[in-house]
Amino acid sequence: MKDILIVFDIDGTLTQTTQIDDHCFEQTFLELYQISLENNDWSKYPHVTDWGLSNSIINEHLGYFPTRQDIGIIKEYFLQLNIQFFEKNNKAIQEVKGANQFLQYLIKNKYPIALATGAWKELAEYKLNTSNIHYKNIPFATSNDHFSRKNILEIAIQKSNHFYNKTFQKMIYFGDGKWDAITCETLNIPLIGIDVQKNDKLKKIGVPYIFNDYSNIENILKIIQLYEKDTR
Repeated sequence: MKDILIVFDIDGTLTQTTQIDDHCFEQTFLELYQISLENNDWSKYPHVTDWGLSNSIINEHLGYFPTRQDIGIIKEYFLQLNIQFFEKNNKAIQEVKGANQFLQYLIKNKYPIALATGAWKELAEYKLNTSNIHYKNIPFATSNDHFSRKNILEIAIQKSNHFYNKTFQKMIYFGDGKWDAITCETLNIPLIGIDVQKNDKLKKIGVPYIFNDYSNIENILKIIQLYEKDTR
């Protein structure tokens, strides 16, 4: 087994679902609470996860933090909106080009991998299943585990240490958002960017290595190997 743990975000990194998520999230709060979030800047909130955003939005607009029961209602409504959308648009959920092939390549070549997403677990699993990304027997942390993206990534690492029976000193995270970059900087974990939308948002904030998809495995492996050899 390799000594470096490779952790992946899901939305916008393994699946092309970020814009759909935004639409359903806005619709959830409009229909449940009459809160308009159209064209909202998620990055202004302290925790850009399904749970964290729900906490912040309710507090900002209604002046209180949601209860566990409130969160359960929000999660179920959001999940059903996504599923309804995807069932009407059967091509709406697709993998980022080459994502599953890349994951299977890493597994075959003894790279330990994990998933860490700010999405609710039930929705993340639905997207992975629908986009035919094989994720069984991979350590997995989600917004069900914590409202903080930093904590979610830390939980994914803890689960990986247990699952692989190894304490990882070297890690890489694949992500697509500004909040991924902030989290990685906080935890001192290198970020490899995925820019499916080709909007250069990661380039603008200084992420050094960015790919549009996973079609060129050889080039991505070169970057991984650079971090493997890093002795700092």
